[in-house]
Amino acid sequence: MNREQIIAARDLEEAVEADLQFHTAVIVASHNPLFRQLNTTIRNPFRIALSYTLLIPASVALELEEYRKLTEAIEARSPLEAKRSAEELVGVAMLAVEAVIRDRHRRAGDRPGTKVQRQEDARLRIARSRPEP
Repeated sequence: MNREQIIAARDLEEAVEADLQFHTAVIVASHNPLFRQLNTTIRNPFRIALSYTLLIPASVALELEEYRKLTEAIEARSPLEAKRSAEELVGVAMLAVEAVIRDRHRRAGDRPGTKVQRQEDARLRIARSRPEP
C-alpha cells in the first residue's frame, strides 16, 4: 500500500509509518553515517510531527507533491533539485505543525502568554533557529 492509499484509508498510524520509512530510505541512500545516527535520535519526535502534519488535508496534498518531486530528483540524481524539494517538504511540515499546535491551544482555551503557550512558542523558535545543514 502506498502513502496515498494509506491516507485515503484514514489510517493515521500507517501513514506516519509510511512517512518514516520514506525518510529512512532517503537517509540510508545518502550513505551518511551522521544522518543515520540523527535518524535514530529524532525518530520519536519526528513521528509526533508527522502525525500533526497529517491532520491538515491541504498539508497532506502539498507534502505528497513534494515527496513526488523529491523522489524524482533522487532518481534523476539531481542533488540541487532534491535539496530544494526537501527544503520545501520541511517548510510545509513546519507550517502544519505550527497550525495544529495553535489550533489545539485555542480549543484548550490557552491564551498567548500562558505557561503552555510560552513553552510551545519556545519550541517553535528553537526549531526555526536551527542552522541549515
